Amino acid sequence: MPDEVVNFGCFEEEKEIYSYVEISVEIGLLLTSKAVDFIVTGYPIQDAQRKMEDTKLLKSINSLSRISMVDILNGLDEKFCSKIIEKQNVVDYILNYGVEEDIVQWLKNKR
Repeated sequence: MPDEVVNFGCFEEEKEIYSYVEISVEIGLLLTSKAVDFIVTGYPIQDAQRKMEDTKLLKSINSLSRISMVDILNGLDEKFCSKIIEKQNVVDYILNYGVEEDIVQWLKNKR
């Protein structure tokens, strides 16, 4: 995974409009595939350190009660999942940098 900031935001030129829930699942895919360490949703620069510390704490809490992302995805409606994997920049990034092979394989199988 490169040390860089990558913008996966929703852009005006995209023909699809993504719901908050769809974006949340895409964020979950990015995090659980370990393609990214944390997600920034926009905040003042003076809050950056606190946000990074909050992210570490949240990752620790999540690890205590997490089921696999693939199990979550397999339990979701097929139409919902199809739209999620249409967000090409997110999927491509996970396929290139994700280290959790079960998620990478799930995405490859769904393409």
